[in-house]
Amino acid sequence: MRGFIQIPILIAVVISAAIFGGGGYLIAQNVSRAPAGQETSQSTVIATAPTVATTTPDTATSSIKSRTTVETPSNTEQKKTTSTKIQSSATIVADPIAVPQSVSIADVCLNIEGIQSTVPVGLTSSSNICTATITVLETQANDLCPNILGLQSSIPEGKTFYRNTQTCLTNSEIEEIENEIAAASATKESCQKAKDDMHAIQIQIQDVEDKYDALIAAARLNPDGKSGGAVEADVADLQRKESAELSPLESQRYRINNDYIYYCN
Repeated sequence: MRGFIQIPILIAVVISAAIFGGGGYLIAQNVSRAPAGQETSQSTVIATAPTVATTTPDTATSSIKSRTTVETPSNTEQKKTTSTKIQSSATIVADPIAVPQSVSIADVCLNIEGIQSTVPVGLTSSSNICTATITVLETQANDLCPNILGLQSSIPEGKTFYRNTQTCLTNSEIEEIENEIAAASATKESCQKAKDDMHAIQIQIQDVEDKYDALIAAARLNPDGKSGGAVEADVADLQRKESAELSPLESQRYRINNDYIYYCN
């Protein structure tokens, strides 16, 4: 009876080997040789082996993703820092920009939080801390407010704007400089006026002197045949008249000369 039972089993093994090859034989061998109660355990190991193998790469991948997630903000932050440094360098290092002739620069620093400044044609600026209004004068108004993202903002007409990293002057400092410029301009005008007034008063004095020199010379010729005493009396009278006319002119010349010394020297 046992022989009859073993024959079908042997046939099954042979068929199994023919169909599945050696692997099928091993599986059959494992199953046939596994002690009772361990078939499930052994089967589980074989069945779950691929799952374990799959889990290992997943774990590694998760670890990599985790590290990437942790490192990404740092990388991003470093990129931002690098970008900022590059932008800063670009601000510092730049070519000079020519300023058009006869240009009035108003509100050159009025650009806070993105508000656009009013600058000469062709120039633009972005965020800065200036709030002054400056007009370029003929005098050397250098460095009144030298920072519109590095643009030197107030210099004489026809000069050049240069990029730099200096700090803008305060409103009070700008006002003080503007007052000095205005005073210098007023002084220049006053000097020129003193020169003109001096020239004019000299001409008036010279005309009076020339007139009385001619009158006195004519009196001394004595065309009427007066006595010597009478001629000298006429000359003295002419000199008194000359002095009376010159006196106010000399006073004016004295005042103008003081102005000339004060404003022009």
